[in-house]
Amino acid sequence: MVRNEFKEKIISYLIHEEINDVNSFLTKLTHLEIDKFEPKNKNASISFYHKDINFGDKIYIPKDDKILILKLKQFISFWDKLEKLGYIYTIPHSRTQNKELIPIVKRERWSGFEISPIYNIILIVEKYLDKEIVPDIEELKNFVKNNYLTVVELAYEKEKKSRKIAQKLTIIIAILSMLISIGITIFNYKTNTKEREVILKNITFPNDTLKVFLINSDSLSDKVK
Repeated sequence: MVRNEFKEKIISYLIHEEINDVNSFLTKLTHLEIDKFEPKNKNASISFYHKDINFGDKIYIPKDDKILILKLKQFISFWDKLEKLGYIYTIPHSRTQNKELIPIVKRERWSGFEISPIYNIILIVEKYLDKEIVPDIEELKNFVKNNYLTVVELAYEKEKKSRKIAQKLTIIIAILSMLISIGITIFNYKTNTKEREVILKNITFPNDTLKVFLINSDSLSDKVK
């Protein structure tokens, strides 16, 4: 898996069970400013995803709504990927109140209330609002321990490492074989170009010996010349 700081943070929060749905992700990793909806008209309200935001209700304002939407898309995509890899499971949400998207708005000078809902967010997360993440914590810890490599990637890396070791051993063996071959050739050459002294003993009379010098024919030719 191609790792980056964003994905590493998500995995860390999943391991420590600090993220388990869309809303917990939004409040943890999207830099939302928490404020209150306090228009001049206290009876005013604005509609946001099947509910009204009334005077005094908590609202969330992103520093940059475009970056927020990008991060949200990345989170949903990563959610799907982790589920396919078997690191997390998705179940129906156990908490009714968490099925509603937190009111995320942006400030608008033209608006009478100076804020307006960011409806694009709803299109991205709507089918995930009633879902909850259950992480396989041990598998995620192993994933981090293995340098964020999946099982398939880890097997490939091990195979690649074994192949490199085998290649190195093959080269070393080839070099050693070549050196041994050269050494034997040099040894044979040195041995065959030297005179050797041989003492022949008479079996019947042990004290009767004959000293013979074996001379290589090539060296003899050289001496005659």
